Amino acid sequence: MNALAELTRYYDEVSRCSRCGFCQPTCPTYKLEDGEADVARGRNALVRGVIEGRAVLDADSIRTVDECLRCGACVTACFAGVRTDRIMAAARAFYAEQKGRSRLAGFLMAGLLPRRRLLSALMKVLAWSKRTGLSRLARLAGWAGAWGRGLARAEGLVKEVPTSFFSDRLKPGTVLPALGEKKFTVGYFVGCRTEFLYPRIGLDTVEVLRRFGAEVRLFADPASCCGLPPYSYGYSQATRDLVRRNAEAIVREPCQWVVTEIGSCYHFLKEYGQLYGDDPEFGETARRAADKVVYLADFLAQAGPPRGLRAAYPRRITFQDSCQLVHLQKSARAPRELLKGLEGVDFREMEEASWCCGGAGAYTVSHPGQSEPILERKLGNLRATGADEVVVACQSCYLQISHGVRSRGMKVKVKHLAEVMEEATRPAAP
Repeated sequence: MNALAELTRYYDEVSRCSRCGFCQPTCPTYKLEDGEADVARGRNALVRGVIEGRAVLDADSIRTVDECLRCGACVTACFAGVRTDRIMAAARAFYAEQKGRSRLAGFLMAGLLPRRRLLSALMKVLAWSKRTGLSRLARLAGWAGAWGRGLARAEGLVKEVPTSFFSDRLKPGTVLPALGEKKFTVGYFVGCRTEFLYPRIGLDTVEVLRRFGAEVRLFADPASCCGLPPYSYGYSQATRDLVRRNAEAIVREPCQWVVTEIGSCYHFLKEYGQLYGDDPEFGETARRAADKVVYLADFLAQAGPPRGLRAAYPRRITFQDSCQLVHLQKSARAPRELLKGLEGVDFREMEEASWCCGGAGAYTVSHPGQSEPILERKLGNLRATGADEVVVACQSCYLQISHGVRSRGMKVKVKHLAEVMEEATRPAAP
């Protein structure tokens, strides 16, 4: 299906927008710009005009589409349930097909993400340059900027890149036994950021799953990406290739569920059935895969506390929702129940915890002018809690808020939910 046909599929969806304006108070970009073009109803009106032939997507009008965070806050606020997140992705795909995108973006989304070995080799080079200080020198000298301001910013966002990745520490195809009584068999989906930037979060996830009674299976031939980045930026074929590969791997794995600790990966994996369920080649596989996927917090909440392990965490903590987890998958209760259930914890709800932090995948790199003010608002709400730690449910939030805390000299620690649960249930030393 070409991009125009895909966009036209959403005509009924955009037509349901009544322009009521309930999206305005919830939209981070509208709060920044305060313009009709920078909120869901304006963006949907543009797309409707394109479908009807009354408007065009050109270099000017694509700006408002690209500046959408796709956080889903407008979907939560919309009485008609208009899926603006999907509509914006379809509009980007239409523009990419009609006008093209930058060669660098095309290489990253279509040439690099689907190729795990190439991506791994490139990340090894990045780790070396970061460790030796060469990447910082290049950024200061402006060399990274020659490849685009986004790459220069990306280098500055990441404090360090590990020298060994998740798959270097736990080999693909490994089966790890449950600790104690085996109650479940689960597969573990390792996302890009876990694999290359935060392998310790992946190791903590595996350890926690084992403590909660799960035998954990690692895919023998995993893809390096769930497909969300190319989907979000309009690279349809790259997305389709990744979805098919992942769906087949998930269905093939002999386990009851496939667990991931990354909120955005979980959301897109759950979308497989709705987005690709009608595909004549692998639609049934996509639906079966989506049904098999579960988020870490939801799994742990259903599994129940592990026997014989303490669950104590005497800290002042607050929680930052993963946008797509809370708005598009309606999963907000389980992470909070887990955290509040830890002995000694002082849980402090943060104002606007479900608001985007400005990370939004690659948004913090592609749109720093919008991302930083959104982040500043988030950090202000974080300061107001007085918490010692902020717990996140997605590695995109982890990267963005860590950058914000570090760059502003804040003393707050940023932790992933998996890290907290690993520490809280760690057996006491003999």
